[in-house]
Amino acid sequence: MRRAVLLLDVEHAEHKPHRAQHPYALRGCMWCGLCDRRMQSHWVNGAPYYRCRFPTEYALANHVEHPLSVSLREDAIIGQVDGWLAREFAPAPPGRDDPRPGRGPVSRTRDARG
Repeated sequence: MRRAVLLLDVEHAEHKPHRAQHPYALRGCMWCGLCDRRMQSHWVNGAPYYRCRFPTEYALANHVEHPLSVSLREDAIIGQVDGWLAREFAPAPPGRDDPRPGRGPVSRTRDARG
C-alpha cells in the first residue's frame, strides 16, 4: 500500500497545469441558467463561446429539461457585462447617498487616512 501511495505522489508531482490557448474574458464565471452548472469555455470558428453539456442521464435523474448542449457566444453578452460593471463601480455624485446596497453617504473630500 505504501508503494502505491508513493507512486501516486510522484505522478501528481509531475503534473503541469493546463494553459488556455485562447483568452476568455468570463472563464469560470458563467453558469447555466437551466441546471446551475458552470459552463465550459471553448473556441469555435475563431470566437470564444461558453457551453453547458449536460449528459442525458443526469438530466433524467435530476428532473431537468436540458438540451444536449447549450452554447453562448461571448461577444453576445460582454457588452452587457461591461455596462453592468460600469454602473456598479461608478462613483455616486458628491453629497448624495449611494443607492447601492451596503454603501453609505459619499463626501466631497477624503480625509487624510484615505
